[in-house]
Amino acid sequence: METIRKLAKERKVYIGTHARQRQKERSDFSPITDAEIYQVLELGSIEGIPRKGKNHGEWNVTVTFRQKGAREIGIATIVIDEDHDLFVITAMWRD
Repeated sequence: METIRKLAKERKVYIGTHARQRQKERSDFSPITDAEIYQVLELGSIEGIPRKGKNHGEWNVTVTFRQKGAREIGIATIVIDEDHDLFVITAMWRD
C-alpha cells in the first residue's frame, strides 16, 4: 500500500478509458471524480490479496475507501513497477 500511496501523491496515475467511462456510468447521484480516485489511492486499503499482473513487476489490486458519511468507492488498479505508474482500470461504488 505504501507504493500505491507514494505514486498517487506524486500523481503518477493513468486513469484508463474504461475507468473514465465508468466514472460517469456508475453515478446514481454523482460521478466518481478524479479527486475521489486520488483520495481512495492515498487513504484506502487493499481489498483481498494482490495478484501478479501479466508483465514483470505488475500487480493487480483493488483499493477501497469510505469517506465519512458517504458511499464506499473501489478502484481496480494495476501497479506497474513501484518506480513507474499506477494504471486505474475502473472505479466503482461498492455498496
